[in-house]
Amino acid sequence: MIRRPPRSTLFPYTTLFRSHYAIERNRIENELKDTRDKLEVCVQERTQELVKINVSLRQEVTQRKQKEQQLRQAYAKLQQAQNQLIQAEKMQVVGALASGVAHEVKNPLAIILQAAEFLEKRINNSDENVLSVLKDIERAVVRADNIIRGLLDFSRLSRLEIAPQDLNSLITDCLILLKHQFDKYHIEVTKDFSSGIPPVEIDKNRIEQVLINLLMNAVQATPGAGKLTVRSYLQTADGSLSRGPLSEGNNGSKYAFAVVEIEDNGNGIAPDLLSRVFDPFVTTKRGIGGTGLGLSIVKNIIEMHKGRIEVNNKEEGGVRVRVMFKLQKKDGGV
Repeated sequence: MIRRPPRSTLFPYTTLFRSHYAIERNRIENELKDTRDKLEVCVQERTQELVKINVSLRQEVTQRKQKEQQLRQAYAKLQQAQNQLIQAEKMQVVGALASGVAHEVKNPLAIILQAAEFLEKRINNSDENVLSVLKDIERAVVRADNIIRGLLDFSRLSRLEIAPQDLNSLITDCLILLKHQFDKYHIEVTKDFSSGIPPVEIDKNRIEQVLINLLMNAVQATPGAGKLTVRSYLQTADGSLSRGPLSEGNNGSKYAFAVVEIEDNGNGIAPDLLSRVFDPFVTTKRGIGGTGLGLSIVKNIIEMHKGRIEVNNKEEGGVRVRVMFKLQKKDGGV
């Protein structure tokens, strides 16, 4: 039988064990705390790195999107420039061809017209059929001559007589010249002119030709008892509009354009023709003698003035034409 030592003899060993255990546990806890602190620091550092990487990736994605957008815009501008170059080449060829054809055809037409007038005076006036045929010849020759004149106007790049003009007065003069046409077709004309538009540097006769052509197109496209609206106003380079006097724009920029806007309430232009309205010989009025040269000549004149012209269908029906003229700055620039 093993004799156990007295309790008093075991107490020092028990106390020593507990003390050693407490020290070991404290050491382990300190090591765990240090390890946890280090892990937290590592996690924070890694988190910051990931945040920086995420920010960098977002910036890179944004930059790539911006570059893609810039590339798309550059490609669109390249296509536009290419189309303009093709159109310019085509217009140059058509202009040269038109000029040559016009001069070659004009003299024979004059001879035919003189011959028809001569025969009309010499033949028996009692034969109505013969007189009718001669009248048809005269009308056909006059129509052909009008086409030739249009071709010559289209191909001729004569020097502009530029001078400061009051745009509102010029529009008013054109409306007065066409008053008979408005009355004939029962067209209601509404004027909405902005005050304070500064003088515009234009060739008065050429711009009258432009406005009369556009107004006549609107009349012919408008049904009986139709409505025609003519506006003038100012527009900044960023597209802001003004119906009042010339002043600083909202962003501090001067008004860059004087705008003439002509609206009708007709049937509009077919979508397949809308993109080609400025092409030579494209017309919706072939049945009433249209040659398809009017808007081509109009665009030619506007571009000679370094202006812009837009033709669009309105949602509520009809067509809206906007002609924009650059305004001269006080320092002489544009």
